[in-house]
Amino acid sequence: MSAKVNSRLRWAVIFAIIAISSYSVGSPDWSWFSALPARAENNFTAVAARHGYRSEQHTVATADGFLLTVFRIRRGQRCAGSVARAPVLLLSGLLLSAESWLAAGPAAGLAFLLPDACHDTWLGNARGGAHARRHRRLRPRDPAFWQFSADEVGAYDAPATVDYILNHTGRDKLNFIGYSQGGTAAFIMLAERPEYANKLGVLLAIAPPTDLTYMTSAFGWLLKASEMLEGTLARIGVYEVFATGSVIQRLAEHFCRFRIIRDSLCRGFFELVDSPHPGSIADETYETLYSHFPSGTSVRTMARYGQTLRSGKFRKYDFGERGNLKKYGSAHPPEYELGAVTVPTVIVQGASDTLVTVRDSERLVSRLPRAELCIIDDPLWNHFDVVYSHKINESLFPLINQYLLKYNTR
Repeated sequence: MSAKVNSRLRWAVIFAIIAISSYSVGSPDWSWFSALPARAENNFTAVAARHGYRSEQHTVATADGFLLTVFRIRRGQRCAGSVARAPVLLLSGLLLSAESWLAAGPAAGLAFLLPDACHDTWLGNARGGAHARRHRRLRPRDPAFWQFSADEVGAYDAPATVDYILNHTGRDKLNFIGYSQGGTAAFIMLAERPEYANKLGVLLAIAPPTDLTYMTSAFGWLLKASEMLEGTLARIGVYEVFATGSVIQRLAEHFCRFRIIRDSLCRGFFELVDSPHPGSIADETYETLYSHFPSGTSVRTMARYGQTLRSGKFRKYDFGERGNLKKYGSAHPPEYELGAVTVPTVIVQGASDTLVTVRDSERLVSRLPRAELCIIDDPLWNHFDVVYSHKINESLFPLINQYLLKYNTR
């Protein structure tokens, strides 16, 4: 088979995956999948309560009308002292939700470890995910609902969540932990709205995908395909991908409970898109994480990362020359000014991360005024270990806690 035929077949398969991922089990063509039992007990509040942690649920309204659910665990079971003065906000990555921080269990998940260390812990959600599918005027069935990318998560979702937490707690500052897209959103917020530097004590950006110059993950194929196919997908009415409740998510949720599938397909997905880290993710985590992964996003968000991968630049969504002139007043989308990010910043990086590599993080640090790079000691630490590894307590949490305590000033 020729290389051209192989290439066409690859793109056809990727197109089919993206298109199918937009269908929910409630769609007429796929309604027979509704016989698969859902695991509703794995929502954030239920999981936290099952382990003895009391959580709160809040609604944050963005300036452009999205309604985001934010969770809070104010104090953990092992917190023996007073709660730290500065709240902590965790914002997760692409296709992840707040539940991801619970997936590794109470001995390892940051949503448990942080409140156990007496940090007032807030867990945000980005628009389009399982906990951010509401809008004051639009509905998910409206194409306009999905006209967003990471640009809007940083310009609207992150600042709205920061303001809500500070207003609710009466604090002057919070500490921001942004994982993957969550870190990107923080940089967008601070570059576009420099005044938010006064609202953060420290930014801990864990493997943030800003320019992706050295990305080697197979996930890059999906990002490139999303960029190439965004217009075609829009013409057939596909604007959302990989939603919770989609056919792909429900199949994974159901079949990953069985050992033979768990140890092959379910484990194999993570090893396909990231470097292997044998034994890092426990079997029980694999059996439950697909209850909340993937959590969904817009095709445009995926396409924007495809543009980033192609251009190697940390810049806004590219609408094409005519669209850029209308939107930005220039033929090319503007780059984000990282020199405006004046908050003390720590880039936390895994040595074996193939989605966001050490070289990309080194390049990012060189462009930030007040940043340092911390490489996690475990040489096999990869991108997904941040939320799913049972070794978080020993490899990642001590580093995070060290900086949170350092900047717990107000």
